[in-house]
Amino acid sequence: MIALDRSEYLSLGTPDWSSGLAIPEQRTIYVDEKDPLLIRRVIPHEITHIILHNYLGFDHYTIHWINEGLSIYEEMRIWTGQDKVVITMENYKPLPIEDLILMKPYIFSSKDTIVVYYQQSASLVSFLINEYGMDRFRDFLKALKTRTLENALKEVYGIQSISELERRWKAYLKRATPTPIR
Repeated sequence: MIALDRSEYLSLGTPDWSSGLAIPEQRTIYVDEKDPLLIRRVIPHEITHIILHNYLGFDHYTIHWINEGLSIYEEMRIWTGQDKVVITMENYKPLPIEDLILMKPYIFSSKDTIVVYYQQSASLVSFLINEYGMDRFRDFLKALKTRTLENALKEVYGIQSISELERRWKAYLKRATPTPIR
């Protein structure tokens, strides 16, 4: 559904900090028509949610960060015109990855936490894609259909634990240069 203005969009029960909302089970997207980034960011983001949910066949809490991270990665590819984007944590203090994994995207204590959650999720997905390639990320998503997050990380990337993922990601951040936004 395309809302004609912000008040109509919010009347749909959407979070006040959002510009779009996907309900994958219903294959429905709610967006604010007046959002200036509707075509370049909001719609690609929300469509990615629906596609990923339908591909995986479920929406388990341990992969919410992957769902948000991939959605942001895809919107950034369209926005920047780049095939590959690097998303870092410039200006953000990361959450412990164990905490990030357990968070549900619509239950936040503050707007600052929302911003960090989305940025960090996108940064982690960017790391996995840029360090290991899109084919391995696709294998990772496929592995998540039948394996736990930890087992999928081990099988596809050779990453033995969530703490090892965090260490590798932080090492990547030290040498990564973010893709500029135009």
